[in-house]
Amino acid sequence: MGLAKKGTRLLTVEGVRYRWRVTSADEPGLGIVVEDADSPGQRMVTWVDHGQVISPWVVREAILHALSQGWQPQTRGPDLTFRFESSNLQSARHERRTSQLLELCDELEDRVQGLEDVREFVEYGERVIAFETLCDRIIHTDKAPTLSLSEFEELAAIGEEFGCPFDWISLILYLSPEDREQIPEYLRNLAAKNIPDALARSLTRKEWLERIRELFNPPKP
Repeated sequence: MGLAKKGTRLLTVEGVRYRWRVTSADEPGLGIVVEDADSPGQRMVTWVDHGQVISPWVVREAILHALSQGWQPQTRGPDLTFRFESSNLQSARHERRTSQLLELCDELEDRVQGLEDVREFVEYGERVIAFETLCDRIIHTDKAPTLSLSEFEELAAIGEEFGCPFDWISLILYLSPEDREQIPEYLRNLAAKNIPDALARSLTRKEWLERIRELFNPPKP
């Protein structure tokens, strides 16, 4: 029997829709139960430690891990069970963000100069410096707008993961006016929350940040 729609959520991973929910049972933790949303077959259950926040990112990692271990979500069969330790999740998150960072360097190669420095920092394990350097290279490019909305969303996700909110917020000005209007609400809220602190700490980007704040809070006529 497939998962009931009530109490479940949908998540698209690499073009495939999955239905998932969180359950607790006798296992020492929380279970993420996932099946193919359109052609349900074999289900997957991944157990994580109590206290672990089950975000869509965690569910995505569980799905990708299960697929790599032979899960066939569209083929009928007994449930497959896995376990994710919190330390493994943290490591997986950092590795995936690092891979995204390098992929973005490849995408931006023709538009942004000096990306060899970013790759070198990544090679030496300096992820935060690599991200800050990439943002700095984008900001100082001669072309604008430089970023697509999808590229910006990836950079925002990496920046939040690496603890660099001020850097990705500055990149909002490198979106086209049309794309700025399409920034997801959660990123708007994050930017609005961090801008006051960013203004207090970053004198060199004050003008930029003031312009971004006006985008979210335009002056009243």
